[in-house]
Parts: sequence; C-alpha cells; structure tokens
Amino acid sequence: MLNYYLLVCLRKGIEPSVDVFRLLFEMKPLDRYDCYVVFSHRDRGIPAHDHFKIPNCPTSNSGWKNRYFFVKPIDDEFPFPLEWGIPPFEDFNSTPILTESEIDSLIILRATSPLGRSMNDVLTDDALVCAGIGRPYDMSADKFTEDFLEELARRNSRGQKKRRRDPPSVDQTTPEANPPTEQQEPQPVNASPVVGTTTVEVTGTPDTSRSRTTRVPVENRQSCNIRRPIEKVAEDCQAVVSCLDWEVIEASKNKSPESLERSIMVEERRVLSLRHAAFRKMRDQADKIEQTGRALEEKNHDLLTYRRSLTEKDELLAERDMKIAELERVLTERDAKIAEHEDFVHKSNDKTQQLEDTIGRLEGELATKGESAVEAYKCTDEYMTTVGMVGVRGRDMAFRKSRDWLTERFPNMDFSGAPFMPSVDEEDEDEED
Repeated sequence: MLNYYLLVCLRKGIEPSVDVFRLLFEMKPLDRYDCYVVFSHRDRGIPAHDHFKIPNCPTSNSGWKNRYFFVKPIDDEFPFPLEWGIPPFEDFNSTPILTESEIDSLIILRATSPLGRSMNDVLTDDALVCAGIGRPYDMSADKFTEDFLEELARRNSRGQKKRRRDPPSVDQTTPEANPPTEQQEPQPVNASPVVGTTTVEVTGTPDTSRSRTTRVPVENRQSCNIRRPIEKVAEDCQAVVSCLDWEVIEASKNKSPESLERSIMVEERRVLSLRHAAFRKMRDQADKIEQTGRALEEKNHDLLTYRRSLTEKDELLAERDMKIAELERVLTERDAKIAEHEDFVHKSNDKTQQLEDTIGRLEGELATKGESAVEAYKCTDEYMTTVGMVGVRGRDMAFRKSRDWLTERFPNMDFSGAPFMPSVDEEDEDEED
C-alpha cells in the first residue's frame, strides 16, 4: 500500500507525505500474522466515492505476504533493515494536522482514479523502475543510491517539461473577454504525470538539506477532475471563483507567462482550500444533523417503549379488576349460601323445639293415661277377683293379667316400670319356686 501511494504521488507530481497517508488509511494487525500490518480506509463520515481509490488487492493473507512483504533480503537485493518493528498503532492512527499544500494533495489524491484493475498489474518491476522507486535489473545494489534517484528525478523532470502544454486560458466574467478554451484529452491509467505542471524548487526537505526538483501539478479549474463531494459547495464558492477570475485577468496584463502560471496555481489552490473548507463545514453540519436525527430516533424509541409499558400496565390493571370482580361475585354467592344455611338451621332448631315440646306433651299424656287406665282396671270385677285370691302366687298372676290387659289396650306404652307391676327378676324367682 505504501508503494502504491508513493507511485500515485509520483505520477501526479505530488510530494509524498506521511501525514496525508495517515489521514487516508489506518493501520491494523494482520490476522494470524503478528509481524505484518494491513492498511484500511478511515471512516470519518466521508462517502465511499471520496476515498483514496486503490486497485483490487489479493484476497488471502498468504498472497499479501508472498507478493508485497519482504522480511529478509536475499543476496544482491535491495537492502532491507533486518532489525525492524511496527510503529505504535495509536500513534499512527491519531489524526494528523495538515498544511495547506497537504490539504491540496489530499483533495487531488481522493479524486484520482485507480492506476489499474489489480495491484499485481500496477506494482510491477518496470513500473517501479520507471517511477524511480525501483532498481533496474542491470544495476547493483551499491550503485542504487540517493544520488542516482536524484539524477533520475531530474531526467524525468526535463522530459516532462518538454512535453508540457500551455495551460488553457481562464474563464472571464465579461462576455467580450471570454475566449474559447481547449479541452484536455483524457490520460490513460498508467500514463506519466499529468500535463500542465511546473518546476518548483523545494529546499530543506526532511530527508536531505540539499535542494531538489519536485513536480507540482497546475490544475486549472476547467480541466480539474476533482469530484465535488457536495453540489452545494460549488454553488457557495461560485461567487468567490468569479472574483478570483476577474482578479487574475486584471493582474495578468502586466505579468510574464511564468508568473501568470504561478499566480493561477496559487489562486487555484486557494479555491481548492475554500472548497475543502466548505466541504468540511458541510460534513460537520451533516454529522450534526445525523446525530440530531439519531437522538430523535432514540427519543422516539424511548417514547414508544414508555407507551408500550403504559399499555401493558393498563392491561394488567384491567385483568386485575376482572379478577377482583370475579372474587366479589364468588363472595356474594358464598354469603347467600351461608345466609340460606343459617335460615335452614334456624328452621331446623324451631322444628326440633316443637318436636321436643310434642314429645314432652305426649309423655305427660301417656303417663296420665296410664294412671287412669290402672284406676279403671282396679274398678273391674276381674281385678277384684284377682285381688281376692289367696297367696303371693295369686297376686303375681293378677299383676300379670293386669299387665297383659294394659298392653293389649295400650300397645304403644311400656308398663314394665309401673310401681304396681312386678319386675322381671321377681318373675324369674316366682317361676323357680
């Protein structure tokens, strides 16, 4: 991924920057391989079409390891440090602070199409050698030095300067000062850096203190392939671009072509910076709107949950009321049965009392009738005849006859306990005698 990023920067005439690469990608450990890392797109609310576009990559870890990772160099290979390590992920994935030129490079890189269909077709040995980041086959490792790379960069710079076209004229605000512009032909995917560039002297680089020649693109507004992330940004910047066009036209009357080209480049960078600032502002607004919408959705969800809980509570209360009504009905029926039972018991007690009174009355009547029957029997001739008999046996016989007569006349009465009747024991003794 670093080689492809460096190749794209060289093709576009952009000075490679680690901070720009850190803003485009984040570093993660490769699965099942602790000594390797993998780079993936950062997700910062940017649409997918505005990401840094790369060709198709190998889908297996072994393909990445065997093709793009070099752990130990073989003999006569480009020197690679044997003692190496992975930088801290947190430090690498932290958000860097970009300069104005790095912001312009970031916008150009995001608008660049992939250099090929697959990474294997792009990162070839010939492509790396032509770009100046690969060692030719006929060169030994000791000659592949920094001086050779600088000489190769100067040679490429001179060749590109000969093939450079004059930039097309800038649109003018007035109808009389608006000459027709030339359309640039579309460049192939693996072509050399874009035409319309200038040579700028850059001194004090991080690698060396010597000056070197770097290719910086001159992107005019008509041929710029940068995809506008938001259409509203162009509308907001239209007035600013028109003012800049008029200022450039007025200032170009007394300037040389080189200074005019440089001023156009500066103004275009200003426009790109304004567009990028407007894009960031619109992106922040979109993030705020999204956060507000998410908060509203959460509140609506909480409200629906609360309403659902209230509905469930109402259902529980209604079910509880139904159970209470059923219990009240059962209690009412039980009270009615208890009252009916008490009434029945009261009536039963009355009937029992009446029966007891009747039994007492009948017993009194029977006792009275028994005494009157004995008195009546004593008045009969048979009793007199029996009493007139001599001896105990005659008396007992008279008593038995009297009892038999009374029993026959009153079959429902028991005369065995009468005082004038002999007991059963006395009868047994009489029979023994």
